[in-house]
Amino acid sequence: MAGQKGPCANCGKVITIPRHSSVETEVPPTQASEGAVVGEQSAASERAVRAAVLPVRWVPLLLKAAGLLAGVTVLSLVALSLLWPVLSQVRGNRHRALCMTNLQRIASALNAYAAEYGTYPPPVTYDAQGQPMCSWRVLILPQLGETALYQRYRFDQAWDSVENAQLFASCPAVYISPARDDPRLSNEANYVLLTGSGTLFPPEGPLAPSGVLDGPSQTLLVAEVKNSIAEWSKPWDIDTRKMTAAIGGSPIGSTASGPTSLGGNHQGGATAAMADGQAVWLPAGLAPEILNALISPAGGEPLTPAEIPRP
Repeated sequence: MAGQKGPCANCGKVITIPRHSSVETEVPPTQASEGAVVGEQSAASERAVRAAVLPVRWVPLLLKAAGLLAGVTVLSLVALSLLWPVLSQVRGNRHRALCMTNLQRIASALNAYAAEYGTYPPPVTYDAQGQPMCSWRVLILPQLGETALYQRYRFDQAWDSVENAQLFASCPAVYISPARDDPRLSNEANYVLLTGSGTLFPPEGPLAPSGVLDGPSQTLLVAEVKNSIAEWSKPWDIDTRKMTAAIGGSPIGSTASGPTSLGGNHQGGATAAMADGQAVWLPAGLAPEILNALISPAGGEPLTPAEIPRP
């Protein structure tokens, strides 16, 4: 109402309602906006200070956590270095046991074949022109429970014909050592016969179990090798006249046809199976005369109980 005019109620004269000094003076818009900016800047500065202070407070805790983590890491590495030999030993023993299981199955299949056909299987069969056609590993597939794979093999064709080569990728697991370096190498077998004069598999033909005059528990039937060359169905084995390195020796003997020495998959020796089907361990450094006596089925070499291999 201040500043308005009108007649006085008592005298009728025109009067003006005075303005009071208590009325607040309006703040210019520019001054108000400047104040708001200053307030925002002050709040932002306060937040920045708090943000800088908080990390500083966490520094001691972070340093303690980092030290704890470093200590745990060092202790873990020390523990692993101490346990590694034990873990490697456990892993090696497991591979060795699984390898012996494979050999027992193969030896059982070889003996089952001999019981059915009168002799052990020939290491390799030939056609009329002398071309290698089939390995013993194919011939005993039925005795291993691999009849379907056996029926897919073309016995009227060479082992590496187009059709038979399609079976390279179907190597039965029993022919693969569990200790091989690269499990992707699944086309190559790790078990061989020992062939040649004075063995179970001489050039004139395989013997019958009755020809094992030295005793089946003292005559090697099949052994383990390190192989990454020859496909499982390829006719190849070890000719004892060409055996090169010692058991488990390094470098492992090998030719373009395949390995020429026993072992190489396990440290300290090689696995094998005797003619009685028992899987055994051939230690590295086995005396050559003992190895030769074990290879011979009818040599009459005397072996003491301590010299006969054990699992």
